[in-house]
Amino acid sequence: MPRAEGTFDGGSWAERPLDEREGARISQAHLTKTYRGGLTGTSTTDILIALTPGAGLPRIRRDRAVHRHPGRAGGHRRAPA
Repeated sequence: MPRAEGTFDGGSWAERPLDEREGARISQAHLTKTYRGGLTGTSTTDILIALTPGAGLPRIRRDRAVHRHPGRAGGHRRAPA
């Protein structure tokens, strides 16, 4: 199976509160990444986040990536199952 190695930079994180109440917060975040090396390209992710004190970080995310590997180009989307 072909393998590509590289790095990525976390480009941006923009969070927008949707609802804030005592003990809970719901927000939406949009983030971008840039990939370099054997796989080059960009990705964007949208996340819905629910925060409560002492709990983990429940979230729903949708990713979209556009990338290039030597001799090939393409993209993918990932959403929760």
